[in-house]
Amino acid sequence: MGWVAGFLLLAGLLAGCNGTPRTPVVIFLDGAGGFGYGGPVRQGLHAAGFRGDFDNHRWSFFVVPADQLLARWKALAAPLADKIKAIREADPEGEIHVVGLSAGTALLLNALEQLPEGIQVDNVALLSSSASAQHDLQPALQHVRGYFYATYSREDYILASLAVNADGEPGPPAGRVGFHRPSNLTRETALLYSRVINLPWKPGYAGYGWNGGHTHVTDQHFIRSVIAPRLLAEKPLPIDRPLVMIER
Repeated sequence: MGWVAGFLLLAGLLAGCNGTPRTPVVIFLDGAGGFGYGGPVRQGLHAAGFRGDFDNHRWSFFVVPADQLLARWKALAAPLADKIKAIREADPEGEIHVVGLSAGTALLLNALEQLPEGIQVDNVALLSSSASAQHDLQPALQHVRGYFYATYSREDYILASLAVNADGEPGPPAGRVGFHRPSNLTRETALLYSRVINLPWKPGYAGYGWNGGHTHVTDQHFIRSVIAPRLLAEKPLPIDRPLVMIER
């Protein structure tokens, strides 16, 4: 276990090396292997008019199989939870948006679930999530005061060949089929899931650089045209359909 502890310590040091970002901020988590997809995401957000901080939260050990397994570890997600808490306490009304790619989405969910009561981010975007479509989102949604977006694509053949989901839960990955609504909804659960919006791939998105593939979802043109307007808008886009429809 010594090498694992060393890795987790290193991850914590890397995550905290840039200090506490200021709001408005977008925190980005790369996928397994840490291949550097934060660049096009940042470029797309800036092209859409975002002028706040962009925090590329580093968590990967640059080994795809290891990252896929370790993303579910609470100790590895704790530095992100601590960062969000520090930002929120420094600015209770400031905007905090969190974006994750692939296995980074599992770590993102892990961190949200660890946040203390009353600490919330604004909006969340999960890109090509390798967490299970059956993942219980309720603990994470308690810490989201805006909307929770998740892209998915049947053309994502990387996720189709996935041996195990990054959150360790069974079923197909959410990045292939979207997140599922739970059965036996209570009023409280329905209210939470009414803020979950799956964004399926469609051929028209190829014009924005996302051809349905796993990492093409981070193309700066897709981020600018599809993801940024949702993160930065005060209200959900009229064309979006929440996972659970309720009367407000």
